Amino acid sequence: MEKLSLDDTPWFGTTDFKGKKQLTSDSDIRLKSSRLLYPLPLPLEMLFFIGPLALAILPFINPQLMLPEIWLALSIGTILGSLMLKKLFIDSIYGRVKEHVCQINAKRLNIPGSHLIETKAGPIEIQRQDLKQICVRFWPSTRDLRTTYDVSELIITLQSDKSISLKSLYFPIKPLLYLLVYFDYPITLQKRRHSLTIVARSIFIAFPLVALVAVTGLLFKEYFL
Repeated sequence: MEKLSLDDTPWFGTTDFKGKKQLTSDSDIRLKSSRLLYPLPLPLEMLFFIGPLALAILPFINPQLMLPEIWLALSIGTILGSLMLKKLFIDSIYGRVKEHVCQINAKRLNIPGSHLIETKAGPIEIQRQDLKQICVRFWPSTRDLRTTYDVSELIITLQSDKSISLKSLYFPIKPLLYLLVYFDYPITLQKRRHSLTIVARSIFIAFPLVALVAVTGLLFKEYFL
């Protein structure tokens, strides 16, 4: 069984979380789940994709449609409104932020249940003795002659042979892996490329807002600087 070291910079060089510097064998750490990429019903997904993207493109198609001040205000309002509305929809479907927390100590692991991991809603407590292994799916990434390891998924296998998959889209994978290593949970490594679904979804969610932020910056620079 492979062993990871907390001093291994390619794995944990940029990993940080609240309480990291105060870790002890008795620590009980809570990690908030990433919620921005949580899936919504398809009509809402399309609304959050088309709305910001259309507004980002429109100034280039018909810049005379509105005054620059109105374009800028509308763009900023759309960015903030999209983020706030998405948070409200996610809260209504998945519950509030405090319910989506991973918690880990030396004896047990708690993860938030939902249809994202094909379980009912609510906290799932896994005792250490009930764990068979945790498979870490990763892929190396080299930039400027430096290699880092990107973790896409943790697959928790119980003694009952039931498996629970935690994807990096929805869970704080790197901090969680750091703590699993710290508390010496049984870990295996599997070198595997990121799923195209993960990459596509990240682009699908991020691109419209990133494009609108970029256009908003250009509008501000063009007309107000």
